[in-house]
Amino acid sequence: MLLEQGHGVSVDLFGERVIDDAVADQVLEGYLALIDALPAPPADVWLSVDLSHLAVGTDSSAAADRLAAIAHALPSGRRVQVGAEEAAHTDASSRAC
Repeated sequence: MLLEQGHGVSVDLFGERVIDDAVADQVLEGYLALIDALPAPPADVWLSVDLSHLAVGTDSSAAADRLAAIAHALPSGRRVQVGAEEAAHTDASSRAC
């Protein structure tokens, strides 16, 4: 309904401060499933990802790999907004991307 009224929307999964790689991999699978459920472009829908969901505090390189997998799975014309709830760890992740 929001899209029909001309609004853009952001879609995210809830959860924070994942510290287990297996859980972070499950979260990655959740984001990939969410991407598959998004309406086709040109609908103004973007995906929001918080690095804390991807275990950035435990292994920033693995979190960057998970974020890259999400970005590569997005269809052309789709955006990803990366949140920095764990700002102390974002520099390491952005270098790894």
